[in-house]
Amino acid sequence: MNTEPGIHSSLQNDLQQLLPLLIPGQQPVVVAVSGGTDSMVLLHLLHSLPKFRPRLMVAHLNHGLRAAESDADEELVRQFCGQHQIHLQTKKTTADELNAQSRGSLEESARTMRYEFLLQVAEQASAQVVLTAHHADDQAETLLHNLIRGTGLHGLRGMQPARPLSKTIQLVRPLLGISRTALVEYAAMYRLQSAEDSSNSDPAYTRNRLRHEVLPLLTQIRGTDVSPALLRLADQAAEAIDCLNQQADQLLQQHLLQRSKDSVRLRITDLGGVHDFLLRHALVRLWEQQGWPRQQMSSLHWHRLSSLLRQKGSISFPGGIQAESARGMLILSRPPCG
Repeated sequence: MNTEPGIHSSLQNDLQQLLPLLIPGQQPVVVAVSGGTDSMVLLHLLHSLPKFRPRLMVAHLNHGLRAAESDADEELVRQFCGQHQIHLQTKKTTADELNAQSRGSLEESARTMRYEFLLQVAEQASAQVVLTAHHADDQAETLLHNLIRGTGLHGLRGMQPARPLSKTIQLVRPLLGISRTALVEYAAMYRLQSAEDSSNSDPAYTRNRLRHEVLPLLTQIRGTDVSPALLRLADQAAEAIDCLNQQADQLLQQHLLQRSKDSVRLRITDLGGVHDFLLRHALVRLWEQQGWPRQQMSSLHWHRLSSLLRQKGSISFPGGIQAESARGMLILSRPPCG
């Protein structure tokens, strides 16, 4: 195929330009490799970079959910790493362990365990970057999944190209703009062996139905692939959030009177011309900056809180946080931890 060299050079050039910006010097890089096509392509690409070749540490978590199939995935990754002299760190768990930690969603439990494992490997290797093989089709599925669950603006941006795993370690998705078709073509070109997860076709999982039923139907209705349109929406949502964050942080800085770990005082006497949406976003930013729990804060909570910026009152919020509006100030406080 005439397009094959183009696929190779395009993917390789993208990584060649991106990685030196993310990885200081020759520090180690942790790569999450499941054995599937996507992660095997990422690993092959990283190993074959001609100019900037980072020190690779492969992390493979065997969930044990598919018995012999899961063990075969691990063996495939082990063989590749052995053949190319790449350090491999593995961990094996069981379905019983996952079920014990699950709070109603086995998928979420497996995801949480996977990221905890990646963070542990990165800390042991003194790595500042963990790479995963999420791609453009994954991003499209994530957007649809967020939409049907009922999402706000943050959910519309889908997965971020990079996000912190800890204070010192970044999770980076270098293939997020690449389609699965391109990755499959790359794997075929290099005859890469990969594992096929049989659970990826199980309709019991919402993501599988989105992948195999909903996205193809939307593409059929539109007459062309809908994934690029969803990716543009994610980019636009990310830009909108960046803009809102800047305005919200500036607003907080202008009105901040006092701040400590457990209390904040804001001047609220001249907020009449500020849009309610920006006010709520600024309060969400404040919660994040304070490290206060957001999980139980619903849309109703944020609306009730922002109402105190316009009128006097006192309200209690999840996490033991008290909000009081009086004397031209919004006073937020919570009992000291411990």
